[in-house]
Amino acid sequence: MKEAQKLNLAKSMELFEQAKNFVPGGVLGARRPGDFIPGEYPIFLEHGKGGRVTDVDGNQYIDFLCGYGPIILGYREEEVDEAVARQIREKGFCFSLTQRYQNELAQRLSQIVPCSQLSIFLKTGSDATTASIRIARAFTGRLKVMRCGYHGWHDWCVEMKGGIPQKLYEDVYEFHYNDLDQLADLMRKHGDQTAAIIMTPLGHHLHQKMEEPKPGFLEGVRQLADRYGAVLIFDEVRTGFRLALGGAQQYYGVAP
Repeated sequence: MKEAQKLNLAKSMELFEQAKNFVPGGVLGARRPGDFIPGEYPIFLEHGKGGRVTDVDGNQYIDFLCGYGPIILGYREEEVDEAVARQIREKGFCFSLTQRYQNELAQRLSQIVPCSQLSIFLKTGSDATTASIRIARAFTGRLKVMRCGYHGWHDWCVEMKGGIPQKLYEDVYEFHYNDLDQLADLMRKHGDQTAAIIMTPLGHHLHQKMEEPKPGFLEGVRQLADRYGAVLIFDEVRTGFRLALGGAQQYYGVAP
């Protein structure tokens, strides 16, 4: 078998050393150097086109990360880029008041996503999940939350608890994906105080493999939420518009 050729990453390593003087750990985001092979990461990218990216040393890669999800059409997709540029050039953006495009997008979502009768728009997945929990607590008048999966880095759901007062997450209980008995047991104990069950419809804890639902699992979660009067929330940051146009809720036929 031919031995793999070692990549030339001289410029990337130079930029990494420079970055450590100004950026904690030298890299923004969750992909820290300690998670990878020393001397092979981090790679500093120069540009991308379609599903391929090129680093500052000229090495080309197939990009399976896709910006952690949103780049499902590829980089520099002309139709998308032109639409964005045209809006900035002809209309402007980041207004304090609303444009009609809000109505057009919300109406289109209501036609595509089973649960999307009404829509609000937020910047990040963490913002969206935190807002959904706040709404569920206000709606039900309850505090406790059952969660399953990765829902962002805000205080109530972040995996690492350093720097977070315990009272901010002590009413949040975690259950394992595909373990309906565990959730049922938690709901027997806390169901009358539970505001929401929030979960990823596909199992994907941080740094773990994806897991599909066993037959009846999502339906069982839906039934438990209904039985105890809790709001069921699907975190579809990864599955929305990907697993199906209407997300996992359309694909599996279970709506939150």
